[in-house]
Amino acid sequence: MSSSVVDSDPTTNPARGSTPVTSPVGSPTGPGTDSPSESLTNRFEWIESAGLYGFTDHDVNGYHSAAPYFLHLYSRLLQLIRETALAMQKPNGQNERALLSREVKFLEICHEFVRDNAEELFKTKDFHYKLWARVEDFSRQGITSFDNRMSRHITRMSFLLGDHAPPPSESWQGDTLPSHGRFVRAYDEFLELDDRPLRNDVDRRLLMFLSQEVLAQALLGLRMPMVSLSVQENLFVEGARPTYVDFPYGSDEWLYGLGERPGVLELRRQIGGQITPEQEERIKRAKAIKNTEEPKQPINPKQPTDPKQPADSTRSAESRKRPAPYVPVQRDPKRPRAIDNYTITNDNIEADIQDIYSTAKFLDMSNKPDIARLLNPTAENREDTLNAYESELHKVLRQCRLNIYKPENPPQTQAERDRLMRQIENQIPRLRDEIHKKSDMITSASKLKEARVAAFTLKFIRTLHMKLLLASDPPPSVSQMRHALRDRLDDWILHEQAWNAADEKAIKHLRPGFAAKKNWLMKFVDARNQNIQNWWTLRDQLDEAIREEALSGVGGEGNDSGNGGGGGGGGGEAQEQAKTGETQPAKDQPAKDQPVDNQPVDNQPADNQPADNPPAPGEETKQAEETKEPKRAPLYWLEPRKAPTTVYFDEREEARREERARARAMERLLGPPSPGESYLDEERYRLEDEFSAKLAAAFPAHGGPPAHETIPRETVYDKIIYMFVMTHWRYFAGIAII
Repeated sequence: MSSSVVDSDPTTNPARGSTPVTSPVGSPTGPGTDSPSESLTNRFEWIESAGLYGFTDHDVNGYHSAAPYFLHLYSRLLQLIRETALAMQKPNGQNERALLSREVKFLEICHEFVRDNAEELFKTKDFHYKLWARVEDFSRQGITSFDNRMSRHITRMSFLLGDHAPPPSESWQGDTLPSHGRFVRAYDEFLELDDRPLRNDVDRRLLMFLSQEVLAQALLGLRMPMVSLSVQENLFVEGARPTYVDFPYGSDEWLYGLGERPGVLELRRQIGGQITPEQEERIKRAKAIKNTEEPKQPINPKQPTDPKQPADSTRSAESRKRPAPYVPVQRDPKRPRAIDNYTITNDNIEADIQDIYSTAKFLDMSNKPDIARLLNPTAENREDTLNAYESELHKVLRQCRLNIYKPENPPQTQAERDRLMRQIENQIPRLRDEIHKKSDMITSASKLKEARVAAFTLKFIRTLHMKLLLASDPPPSVSQMRHALRDRLDDWILHEQAWNAADEKAIKHLRPGFAAKKNWLMKFVDARNQNIQNWWTLRDQLDEAIREEALSGVGGEGNDSGNGGGGGGGGGEAQEQAKTGETQPAKDQPAKDQPVDNQPVDNQPADNQPADNPPAPGEETKQAEETKEPKRAPLYWLEPRKAPTTVYFDEREEARREERARARAMERLLGPPSPGESYLDEERYRLEDEFSAKLAAAFPAHGGPPAHETIPRETVYDKIIYMFVMTHWRYFAGIAII
């Protein structure tokens, strides 16, 4: 193992290999090292003058090139910003405030210099690492919140450094990884994490977060900062759970993998290490083995079902904005209606989930699905509103994934599907009532926000319900599918009405002279109203078909048990479409970014064209390939949450404390609850406590994969592999609480 090399101090030894020469003032590094009494302004003006001339005076100040000279001045600038920010807090700090603004503005000159001279600068040894380390350390300073330009500079520099990051293989010296001071400090800190007490779920999530952060610092110390992200991108691919979190050290599975599940050698490849031909052959043989071992399922607590709630998930209240009812007309029996081909497939469900995640920017999802994959896409919402609601939407998604199930990890048995569908069907009427009360009856800004969040929740759990329904065994009947599609339209209509309520109030209270903003808001309202109009017509057609089936007795076969009254799923035709992944052409799909005024309600074929138009040869294969887009795995990158939901904060315990306080207040005002009822959801508390107990058993203190104590920790390579294995085991052990 190479000897440890401690990172040099950027202010005292700015660059290895520089040749200092005596400057005219007798200082090898210029006036920046004068007495401490030198004013902040003079120190900055010296840095500023060097930057304005493109850092070309490096020879005069004792540096062999511009790269180490820039690093030295950049370090002094960041230190000067910290000192100025502290001095600004003192009385009469107006001068320091103006100076800080000049210093922050100069950061843009530094970014432009690196951007314009990147090809030459990054040739200098360790320039990329040293600049990244300075930006990384600066980003952790609290003073960056003083001015948005600091955060913008950090973001721009991070993207620039990411674009010019050297490959991890350059960090190796032959077949070994050299040690560096930053890595040694990170490794020692990682070992101390194992002694942290794990008293509750918050402690476990914090341990996962700290493991991730310390591992990233260790990789930065090894001069491969981008590896922490590249490894994470493929870590949670479905069916590719790493073997080293389940198999003991020394086993073939631990080292080579099993089927699609990667082993430790895949980690070695990702950090730039070489794989011998013999190891490559063993990896190929391991991939050829079919993985018969089921990956461990994350623990998911189940919400209690309310016996007082009806199982039927039909609409709980009629909207006040319903248009004129649909009047059925006599039609040609040979001519199909829109609803005859109106169904939903698994691809539509996956697109709905991606759309919901990208709306909330959840799990690093930002790309919207193709509009053609969405069945009844809801209208776009205002970006500023979504940014303001982001923490609430994230909380909703975390709770639904925790208390119901994760879409990427659905239940595997029909009994479990039936139980979850009944649970969702009990929850939907309560959400509908909440939306109606808060968007129709009470119109304060806070209640309208709660109604929108509830509508977002309703849309997500309805999507979870439809996913379970399509996976039912035996397949759901045509009648069940129509009931489910009708209920889905009810929820989509209610979603649009809830989001319209707040925008309509904002339009109503706009002051004169804000015509442009009013027109801008009206675009969102009009798009939702058009959706509502189209969906009501389609819903009434579904109602008519359901009544016809009830009178004729058609559509009764299929999976009629265990799905609840609001259930229903697709018949054999729909199930076949779900299996093939193809989507029927007749769908009500107004484009999100296009006007919806000219969208037809039902897509009937023209009179001169046959109803069944088979695709051209090869077209079916082309359509199937287009629908089989690669499924993007969630990133699961832990972030320190905002103040109300920080990793240091027991959110669930605080929610219980608030609920108990509300219950005591209600008991004082309204008296004790009726016999058999309670102001508290004790059943939910019991289920959550059971979940925490199971999680504690699966994620104990000092825990790890089998035989993790025997993993070697001698060389730098051994240490970084140990950090990877332990961090990833903590991810999968506590994935339910991320």
